[in-house]
Amino acid sequence: MSLEEFVKKSQFVIDHSIDPVAVLDTSGTIIYLNQPMKTFLGFRSKNRAIGLKIHEVFKLNDKTAEHRIKDSYTQGDSFKLHEIPATSGERKVRVSIHCAPIKENGEIVGGYTTLRDTSSEFLVQAKYHKVIHLNETQKIEIENLQDRVKKLQTTLRKAAYR
Repeated sequence: MSLEEFVKKSQFVIDHSIDPVAVLDTSGTIIYLNQPMKTFLGFRSKNRAIGLKIHEVFKLNDKTAEHRIKDSYTQGDSFKLHEIPATSGERKVRVSIHCAPIKENGEIVGGYTTLRDTSSEFLVQAKYHKVIHLNETQKIEIENLQDRVKKLQTTLRKAAYR
């Protein structure tokens, strides 16, 4: 499946993911991204980010992690990293990253990357749990939302390997 076909088939899932998602070609050029990724990278429109290299707009403060991202869309290395220090625009953040290749007839044609800003998530969770005690219904609603996110991410990964 070409990158264009991947984006076309996965666009609904990508666009409705709450996590930032970017589709990259084998040189690391952003081919497609969703609204959360646009916002995370600090762009006013998606079109301004498309065509740029991911490593030019999103800097990891960990060279090993940068090489692993590159390996995902050049050599087929699928992986997850947690709590990596990074810079997005002027902001210092901590992110969890998931990367996987996109293949066409066994050949790697690109990859996709999802990010989660765990620095703000951690602060929100810490503040939330100190101030509010969740009732059982609220806990179940949160668990259901987390399950839906996991299912969307699984669907995205499966679409990448078709």
